Amino acid sequence: MRPLVDMGETFQDISRRSGLLRTLFLFFVLAIALLARGMTNEALAQACEQGTFSQCHAEGVKQMETKSYPAALGLFVRGCENADQTSCEAIAKLVVERPILRRNRAARKTLKAACERKVGPACTQHGVLKLSRRNSDIRRARQDFQKGCELGDGSGCRRLGEMVEATELAVAQQSYVKACELGDDASCGHSGRLLAATDAAAAVPLLIRGCDVLNAKACGALGRLHELGGFAGSDIKEAESAYQRACDGGDTVSCGRLGSILFRRGDSKEAEPRLRTACKAKQAIHCTELGELLSTQSDTKSARRFFTQARVANQRSCRQGNGAACQNVSQDYQLGRGVRTSSAQADRWLERGCIAGIADKNATPVVG
Repeated sequence: MRPLVDMGETFQDISRRSGLLRTLFLFFVLAIALLARGMTNEALAQACEQGTFSQCHAEGVKQMETKSYPAALGLFVRGCENADQTSCEAIAKLVVERPILRRNRAARKTLKAACERKVGPACTQHGVLKLSRRNSDIRRARQDFQKGCELGDGSGCRRLGEMVEATELAVAQQSYVKACELGDDASCGHSGRLLAATDAAAAVPLLIRGCDVLNAKACGALGRLHELGGFAGSDIKEAESAYQRACDGGDTVSCGRLGSILFRRGDSKEAEPRLRTACKAKQAIHCTELGELLSTQSDTKSARRFFTQARVANQRSCRQGNGAACQNVSQDYQLGRGVRTSSAQADRWLERGCIAGIADKNATPVVG
């Protein structure tokens, strides 16, 4: 029998042979992995064809991983035609995100036909496509959301509520409540947000449900209740946590409120980026705070720029009837924030604030 190591072999010979064995081993492992993946994909495809329609979505996702978007779309269509909600949602998402598929008539026809067969998610996603067009059809999209909601699709109720909240608050709240009952946690957050002003205790569990699924506005409203003690006393630590989640989710108002808390505490390093985010979103009070923060760091040039930005925004708001904004401008002239101190200008802007509805000339402006 040949020994494992020939004493006559050089070190280079042994290394070369070991390298070859390692390469063969890695090739074998890769082949097994590819075979397993192929078997998995084949099994998913077979399950989809045999009537397990949730697997159509899973196989479609696999096709997307290899950028086989038309094949993925076909699988999603198959699932949606048979009332699989995730497949209907995937059709709309794929068509909206992939310009090459945006004119795919099969996708639109599938959603429309499935909606006509009373598949709620298909109605909702057909409405999403209506809004995604260059000339969005708001009226028909609303009809689709309404129908999806009536057919028991929570996301349809939520989208209807989001569409009408600015103009039809009662309809929006009814839609959010129904969506929440149907298991749409983001809608629970929306419902809690609208309820917070009148029944904070009832709003909190709804806001928590919404915040847990990263509804940024729900997190922001929850943070506000914790900060102001709207239901069980002020809890700044909980407020900071909720505001941070909201800020991470894109809610710039919450970024500003978190920045304010940190600024008042003296944590300038953590406050500055959050105040910058809020100021960039044209929130005047936070531009003022940012200016004050930079003044403490002797960055007078930047401070003046942000004071000016805040003052211009407050002046505009004051002229539109916001008394608190008038008082903020008055304080700018009293304290010399970005301008020369001027008692005459301070009095003029304070008088405008009184006319706009602030009764007490010595009142602290309502901000934040």
